[in-house]
Amino acid sequence: MYREIGIFVVFLLLVSVILIISALYIGRGRLKEKSSFAAGIVAGVLDFYYKPMMGWIQVFSGSPQRLHEIMVHTKNEAAKKKFRLTEKRIIVAPHCMRHRDCPAHVTRTGIQCRSCGRCVYTQILKIAEREHYKVFIVTGSSSVKHVLRSDEAKGTDGILAVGCYYELNKGMRELSGNRRLTVCGYPMLDSGCYNTTIDLIGFENFIKDLRHPDFKERKTSDFREEKEDLTETGDND
Repeated sequence: MYREIGIFVVFLLLVSVILIISALYIGRGRLKEKSSFAAGIVAGVLDFYYKPMMGWIQVFSGSPQRLHEIMVHTKNEAAKKKFRLTEKRIIVAPHCMRHRDCPAHVTRTGIQCRSCGRCVYTQILKIAEREHYKVFIVTGSSSVKHVLRSDEAKGTDGILAVGCYYELNKGMRELSGNRRLTVCGYPMLDSGCYNTTIDLIGFENFIKDLRHPDFKERKTSDFREEKEDLTETGDND
């Protein structure tokens, strides 16, 4: 009996190793957008074996950076098609990209950017408005829960997260159980607690690739008209 159990355990270990190696090999940039189903399977395998893989990396004193990169990449490829069909989208980004002398104030749903021009958030807000996203600059992962419960984010079905690969992978794994939400992630150029940034051109191209089939670009004139309508309504009241 013990012999059979031993054989079964060895068999499971071999299968696990084969699955992990295959998933990592396929996930290293070999996935195409049309293979979203395959990407979903690869992402599922990597999620399932995430803790054992992290344990092995720690034992061999390796860096988990590449693992997190692969996991974020496969999750993006698996989610892109579904994300394009989302109706209400938000961008959740970290406070570490703001300027150290940021004049914005903090609320329960994050930092309220004043578009002072001192950091990349001025440009991010412009891109977000044009592409129909609401931006939330959060001070920590716990803030995301407050954001999703807020009236501003009510009805959200698409989340574009910005962060380092570790935080992106962590957040995408935590939100994977919410079937109402589709999540994609865009990485920062570096990691750290302050003075971080992103490739704005790459970020804008990434967002354009996620456009809804019926997307209509919003122009500055659209914002002026909306503000004028709101002003007129207030005057009439």
